[in-house]
Amino acid sequence: MKKDIFSHRLLASRIKSEEVQNSERIFGYFIGPCLVSIVSMALFGSYLIQFYTDVLSLTGGVLAWLPLTSNVIGGLMGLLVGGWIDRTRTVQGKAHPWLLLSALLMPLSGLLLYNVPATHVRLQSAWVIVSYIFYFGIVGAFNTLSHSLLIPLSTRNVEQRDRLVLLSSTASSMIPGCLNTFVLPCAIRAIGIGTKALKNWRTVMSLLALLLLPAILLEYYFTRERITEQPKPKTEQADFLRRLNACFTNRQWLLLLLFMVSQSFFSAFFSSSTIYYCNWILCDSVYRGTEIQVLVHMAQAPMAFGMFLIWPAARRFGKHRTAWFGYLLAAFGSLIMLLSSGDLNRTLIGLFIRSLGTTANFLNTSFQAEALDAIETRSGFRADGFSFSVIGIFQSAFTGIAQTIVLSGLGTFGYIAPHSVAEVIIQPQCLQSFLSLCFAGLPILGFLICAAVMFTQWKHSSKHRKYK
Repeated sequence: MKKDIFSHRLLASRIKSEEVQNSERIFGYFIGPCLVSIVSMALFGSYLIQFYTDVLSLTGGVLAWLPLTSNVIGGLMGLLVGGWIDRTRTVQGKAHPWLLLSALLMPLSGLLLYNVPATHVRLQSAWVIVSYIFYFGIVGAFNTLSHSLLIPLSTRNVEQRDRLVLLSSTASSMIPGCLNTFVLPCAIRAIGIGTKALKNWRTVMSLLALLLLPAILLEYYFTRERITEQPKPKTEQADFLRRLNACFTNRQWLLLLLFMVSQSFFSAFFSSSTIYYCNWILCDSVYRGTEIQVLVHMAQAPMAFGMFLIWPAARRFGKHRTAWFGYLLAAFGSLIMLLSSGDLNRTLIGLFIRSLGTTANFLNTSFQAEALDAIETRSGFRADGFSFSVIGIFQSAFTGIAQTIVLSGLGTFGYIAPHSVAEVIIQPQCLQSFLSLCFAGLPILGFLICAAVMFTQWKHSSKHRKYK
């Protein structure tokens, strides 16, 4: 991208102050991310998989391997994008040009994903493969990396940065989660499932996809990369090997890598299986399953108010100690869910406890920013885009593996696709056991790994402060 293009006033950020200001907080880190998250949850989450299995009746085969293939491509694409971001020099920063590009590509990818032609199954499969890889293998990297860097590059003021983390987390999780809790499950009833509902899915999802353009533009125009604008030392430029060495020889960054990958891998099992667990284990139809989904999402209410408690707790007990306790609590809640044997009440209790523990996730951006600062302190240059792209490769690959396992399990264990929302189906027992393992069992291991990482960081920080 040419440098002078972003000097034009039409592409200039509306934020001019040296300190984080209210308009930046409201539009750039709250309303913009909130709208993006609301639409993304609907378009690119578990409802896309339900669209494939319950509307297009595609299971197993190519579909099962599609997440892994596209995510590996996405991981490699992320490495390229990360390098491009680090080498980008414009008056708007290094992440903003790519965020602007994603504002154009994200709506396009959403339109392609759901406007599958009503034709022969082979043509449908080809369309699904191309559109899926286009987003998850290419477009997603532009938006994810550029968006993830906005807070770390916003300011060096740790207090202001942590406030932005809280605000952005609220916008990206709490409000979209609440809306999706009540709106999307109920909307499925109206939209319908089966081949006759294809037109309805196209219309609704296309309208949502178009909302991504103004939402991402809000983020673009109402944020500022103050760190990127600061004078760079001569050692700022670093080749691939130096950046690779800076990351993989930094203890804090390696622990961050293990933490982020474990979190993505095991949470993918939970998110990919939730709809099917609600529909076919906690009840026996899509119609009743939408009601159960509302209850399941309501049981995750601690994620809403917990984000306002996690930061006071972090300031009182320390970020790593607070996160360590949270992930142990989440593991305990998941164990209750696993032992519930499909009992709704015990599942909801376990899910409530799990959700209370996972409020520790709201500290993630702070951990990421600290790791990037640690690399700069030790190496003398920043490797923001490279760092996020490398982590993204591992996250994408392992998330793809988890999604592939879930989709393969649906085909292997005999998933019976419904033809209407009211059709009552008793899924095979082996499939029910598999869904229980994905929904509650495997995430326990992920929470324990995250807790171990946080415990290690907590003890290391305590030891460092003692000697210091």
